[in-house]
Amino acid sequence: MSDSRRLCITLPDKLFSEVERFRKSVKARSSSAAVVELLKYAISLPPYFKDFDWEKAEEEADMAIKKGDVKTFDSLKKLMNHLNAFNPTP
Repeated sequence: MSDSRRLCITLPDKLFSEVERFRKSVKARSSSAAVVELLKYAISLPPYFKDFDWEKAEEEADMAIKKGDVKTFDSLKKLMNHLNAFNPTP
C-alpha cells in the first residue's frame, strides 16, 4: 500500500513544454516527477508570493524601463549603498 494518490491532468501544449523544460533542467526522471516537484514548490510558497501579481509587476517594470526610470551602478558597492539608504541597519 502506498502513501500516494493517482491523479490524471490535462495540460495545454505550451504548459507541458514548460514542464518538459523544467524536467530537463532538474534532470527529473519523468514529466510526472517534474510536475510533482513543481506542485511541492508551489504549495510551499509563502502567501505573499502566491498572491503577488507577477504579470502586473512585469508590465510596470517594462513601463519604467521604457520611460528611462531606472538607475545603473558601476559597482556592487554603489548598488548596496543605494539599497541600504532605504533600509539602514541599526
